[in-house]
Amino acid sequence: MFRVNRATRTREVHGATAVAKQFSGRAREAQVALIDGAIGAVVAPLGHLGLVFKITITHNKIAEINVIIDPEQLSQLELAILEE
Repeated sequence: MFRVNRATRTREVHGATAVAKQFSGRAREAQVALIDGAIGAVVAPLGHLGLVFKITITHNKIAEINVIIDPEQLSQLELAILEE
């Protein structure tokens, strides 16, 4: 499942193919990070946090991706960029 959390609404996409289409060519600027101690990714062009991908892994597979773009929610996350 792919979920986008906005301040005013939430949108969900289900199924591996449908989720993959959401990312096609769009996550090039994402950096791997720890988000509240769990693996994920951030997009921060020019050092300004734009969005966070919180990833849930179950049975060695990505089970859920939550995209957080709400500034209030972003400000409450503990983030650490992982170097390559």
